[in-house]
Amino acid sequence: MKKLKYIFVLFLINIFILSANAETITLEGAISTGVINNPKLKAMRSKIGINDAQIIEASKFINPSVMADTGYAEKTYRIGIEQTIELGNKRKKRIKLAKANKEITEAQVITALIDLRNDIRISYIEAYKAQEQLKLANEVLNTTTKLYEIANKRELAGDIAKLDVLQAEITMIKAKSDIQLYKLDLGKSLNTLYSNLGQSLNEDVVLEKPFLYKDFFVNIIQKDDNENEILIDNKKFNTDYNENLVDDLIQIAYKNRPELTELEKSIKAQDLSLKLAKANNIPNLTVSLGPDIVADNGTEVGVYAIASVQIPIFNRQQGAIKEILAQKDVYQNELEMQKIKIIEEVKNAYASIVNTSQAIKIYEEELLPKALQVLEKSNLSFKEGKSNILMSLNAQEAYISTKFSYIQILTDYENALSKLERALGLNKEEDNL
Repeated sequence: MKKLKYIFVLFLINIFILSANAETITLEGAISTGVINNPKLKAMRSKIGINDAQIIEASKFINPSVMADTGYAEKTYRIGIEQTIELGNKRKKRIKLAKANKEITEAQVITALIDLRNDIRISYIEAYKAQEQLKLANEVLNTTTKLYEIANKRELAGDIAKLDVLQAEITMIKAKSDIQLYKLDLGKSLNTLYSNLGQSLNEDVVLEKPFLYKDFFVNIIQKDDNENEILIDNKKFNTDYNENLVDDLIQIAYKNRPELTELEKSIKAQDLSLKLAKANNIPNLTVSLGPDIVADNGTEVGVYAIASVQIPIFNRQQGAIKEILAQKDVYQNELEMQKIKIIEEVKNAYASIVNTSQAIKIYEEELLPKALQVLEKSNLSFKEGKSNILMSLNAQEAYISTKFSYIQILTDYENALSKLERALGLNKEEDNL
């Protein structure tokens, strides 16, 4: 027994040393790191710079041309400047369209930001689950090792059969095997997390418990038409399904979802494209001006001025206009489809929150305490020689299974909160495009 205590103390010391040397990260810290380092998000941000360049190009005037003409027979010479003057406010319309395209890109960047936050949250939560499962697996190994040691001593004393000792040994070996599997799961989860962060994998890391519930509700602050702040009541999420609350959440999503903003801006851009296409149907004026020199019988110098316009007979932008109208119709249909999708996402996420929160309550108030009670009584009964080891092992398996299920339910709850935050289009980094 002393040897067993010594081993357990060494185990705890090793865990302490590893934890002390490991990097500790938080959920919000991970999100901040990902927002800065994620290469996909960086690429999206770079597109805004492209839009800025396009605005500059759209604002430029047409460059003038130098024109030279000579007539050898009549010995006439012309050197002048030719300038095309855009009519129909084409330049102004191009600038408006370029700015509208930038607004579309900004909405896309915000979407990418929200997606990244959600991906990091979920990958962090999954990694934290794997971390906790590994801790639990180590606890199982410690408990099964204790039972195996007790079984050995009782077998030597002739209190139990060799078969019971073998059963305890098998359970201990399985516990060791499970640890390796949970280590593998943790490695995979951490790899996904660090991939979202845009960093190399660091397996020597400790994840702090994500208090997503608290962070989440701080974000659900909206303003009504009079700019008064409205805070969704946190307690409503731990009650039965509330249709009125769902309606409120859907309206929040309609206001915040950047996908809706993107589609609305895209429809606006098509309207601007239509105006530009119609303006392009208005011919530009080309003016040439310069000296007119005749050197046949003495040199005569005059001034010439020529004006010309292109007659829109064959190309009246029919194809361009038809394409723009068709694309606008596509965006309008996509907008309606997106609204339907948002309703589905909000309802599903909220329902998951309600169901998992109720399940958590059952686990915490009933299942876990009762499973622990059975385990403690069966272990005591085995130690006192009143029952066989199989009863203790079965009780332990039931308790551990319940605890693993509890960890999964907690994970499902946290994931549901993440999905609801994503469905509502909430994002802290929106001002840092």
